Amino acid sequence: MVTDTKNVQMTLSMSPALEAKLARLAVASGSSEADVLLKAIALYEVALLAKLQGQDLAVLNEEKCVVSEIDGI
Repeated sequence: MVTDTKNVQMTLSMSPALEAKLARLAVASGSSEADVLLKAIALYEVALLAKLQGQDLAVLNEEKCVVSEIDGI
């Protein structure tokens, strides 16, 4: 398998509120804003694949009990 290692540059328009949220998430996670967006895309992919397989996505607590289900994907 050949992997293309060239980066693609994109321009993204977002509201000031969304930009502020992205900045807060980056600071809270100690990541760059680009890394937060890449992780968000990866998480969306997991959620979408689960949905397509008839599965749900949820947040679990330490005891592995469902705290909340993720809807709207």
